[in-house]
Amino acid sequence: MSGLMAWDIPALWASSVGAAAGALTNYWLQKGYVFRCVKSHERVVLLYSASVVGS
Repeated sequence: MSGLMAWDIPALWASSVGAAAGALTNYWLQKGYVFRCVKSHERVVLLYSASVVGS
């Protein structure tokens, strides 16, 4: 976010991109390393997306 704001990107857009990047990184790390999930990616990503949007 701060890197984007340094390039004069509006705070709303920089915050949105930062939140999306954080959510994708968090999903990848949790599914692959923390929980070692073996469920189908399609179902899990929908549930995770709903959780991210809800929060």
